[in-house]
Amino acid sequence: MNYVFTVLTQVLQLCLFSLILTNDILAEPIIINANREYYPSTYIRGNEWEGMDIDIIKEIFLRAKLDYKILEIPFKRSLFWMKSGKTHMMPNLTKNKKRSAYMNWLGPIRITGIGLVVLKKNQNLPIKTCDDLKLVFQQHKRKFGYVNGASYSEYFDNRLKNDPALNKVMHFTLRAKQNIVMLQKGRIIGFFQDDFEVQHLLLDQSKKRDRQYDGVVLHPYRIEGSIGGAFIGISKKLDKISYQKIIAAFQSMKDDGTFNRIHLKWIGKEG
Repeated sequence: MNYVFTVLTQVLQLCLFSLILTNDILAEPIIINANREYYPSTYIRGNEWEGMDIDIIKEIFLRAKLDYKILEIPFKRSLFWMKSGKTHMMPNLTKNKKRSAYMNWLGPIRITGIGLVVLKKNQNLPIKTCDDLKLVFQQHKRKFGYVNGASYSEYFDNRLKNDPALNKVMHFTLRAKQNIVMLQKGRIIGFFQDDFEVQHLLLDQSKKRDRQYDGVVLHPYRIEGSIGGAFIGISKKLDKISYQKIIAAFQSMKDDGTFNRIHLKWIGKEG
């Protein structure tokens, strides 16, 4: 009898230890990679992260009762980290087949497109398709800034992959912020950026938020196939319990109107 009691006690202790260990694992903060340069989606004011996507993330984690930590790492590396599960969430992404192999998707958060930012004197450049980019390059001998690792549409990804002449007119940069500096210095003729972000940056010139955007405009051209949703990516390596809590929290935001209120605040209309 004592032997049975001892064995049961040990089994109970082992189960309790496993439960505590599991809770400890689940209690680890979820790692979110964000970029401070994507105003007004994600940016830093003082020492605090702010922005439309940050508002949504904060509300999700409040409802899901989960801890999180925001890191900032170079864009291309962040995709590798999402694939390996080293980071778990990443806002302000375009959804495509390649990323869908290792990410689930939350959203769309908003509908947007990828526009071309140029100096005012070049706002009427004859660009309607990506083939026109090659012609403009031949005429002006200056390239277009493109963030290395970015995916603005599957159509454009395939063109860059299979059209050496189009690839040649791109100046690949590590960080989005490099593009505006090079544009103002005349080293590139334009660069690609989310039109939602550019429109807010241009509106905020009166507030002197970022004087680097003085004298620039958003060209009418939008990358083919880029008009669509901006999503929050979730690594498929994230544990199922946390994932389900996040999905449920986001759905509850949509059900009770909180998502619409955030959308109205940043976009000017309900989502």
